[in-house]
Amino acid sequence: MAISSTKLTATRPNLVLLPTKATFIDGATLPSALNLSVFGNKVKVAPYTGASAFVVSGGTVSFVDTVVQGIGAGSTSTMPNPGIVCTGATIKFHRGTISNFGDLTRQNGTPGLSMTGCNAEVTESTFLSNGEGIHSVCATMTGGACASGQSLSVERSYFEANVTTIYFDGATALIRNNLFIKNGFVDYCRVIQLSQSATTGLFAYNTMYGNENGCIYTGLLACGGMGSCGQLSSNVSWNDLQRPTPCPEQVYPMGATMTNSLAEATWAGAGNISGQDPLFTDAAKGDFSLRPGSPALNKGNRTAAVRPTVDYYGNPRPATAPDIGAIETQ
Repeated sequence: MAISSTKLTATRPNLVLLPTKATFIDGATLPSALNLSVFGNKVKVAPYTGASAFVVSGGTVSFVDTVVQGIGAGSTSTMPNPGIVCTGATIKFHRGTISNFGDLTRQNGTPGLSMTGCNAEVTESTFLSNGEGIHSVCATMTGGACASGQSLSVERSYFEANVTTIYFDGATALIRNNLFIKNGFVDYCRVIQLSQSATTGLFAYNTMYGNENGCIYTGLLACGGMGSCGQLSSNVSWNDLQRPTPCPEQVYPMGATMTNSLAEATWAGAGNISGQDPLFTDAAKGDFSLRPGSPALNKGNRTAAVRPTVDYYGNPRPATAPDIGAIETQ
């Protein structure tokens, strides 16, 4: 079944996929109508090889409950086109899933969400088994800065079994309250790369576990280009970069300035905790909440600009003593 978008206009801005057991197999090029919305209703959209599920080329498009799934199991799937392609627009992707795009046997595989010159807000979404989960690049560079001013916000989202989870080159990035679990590759790769052309950005209150990059000095969180990763605070990194031999000192960029974070390696900075087990409730079963006695309890950054008001699950975070990592103890 194909998705028809020919009747969408600025006055008829909603594309609704009716709940069905069938899978939509084709693609939809969305018109440049402002405030366009796609209500996916968790219906699977699986584009043919050579197509993308959705093409966005202008305006503002909100995706809600949209599931985009590549063809193949993901481990060696080679979808030449991304799941969603955005150019010169704004995307809001909420409660969606993008999975099985790209080749998981190498770096720089096909992304699930590919953006050029786009602003994006990603919330409560899942990215599974993609060559790249999110790939976002600047459309216009002037004097080492992103003249087109791209921004990326990713909050309360889950990344697992991708090679690269997020690649961002733009002006401002906010990466907060996310779980990064068992991503990467046993050879050279950059699990999270923020190649910002400005120093504004925040990477905070994330939990990272079981990610790999072959211990080739690129950093689990890599900063490149003309800028930096911005402010790093209140993150947990545990059991990351263990193959071929443990190299937890490579999790963060060389010379990183970070605060209130828990890591296996020692990092300078106020409130950092080194080498102490965070005491996850059951990491093997995907429960990354903190057990009683965890050294991460009540040790997060209390600054309003850094601390989110809720955690990964939407539960409240206290203003006075928040926990480090994505999940707040209730």
